[in-house]
Amino acid sequence: MGATWVLNPLEADIVEAIRAETHGDGVDVLLEMSGNATALRQGLQALTQGGRVSLLGLFEGPVSLDLNTTVILKDVRLYGITGRHIFAT
Repeated sequence: MGATWVLNPLEADIVEAIRAETHGDGVDVLLEMSGNATALRQGLQALTQGGRVSLLGLFEGPVSLDLNTTVILKDVRLYGITGRHIFAT
């Protein structure tokens, strides 16, 4: 697996750039590995209808989300991934 397209969040509107690159469709899969709440919110906004989210990052605390528009009404499947030796690897 190699990246064919890279974005710098300091230089681009991530959601708009993803929408433009995907002709308005958005992405099918979101892998959130950073534990950054802003990245999660942007990823959910860029996710297509019926998309899948895998949460691997650990967040510092509770994360505020608009579940109605970013998860429920978009029929998003949300998975929490555990079982890694996170502190040993």
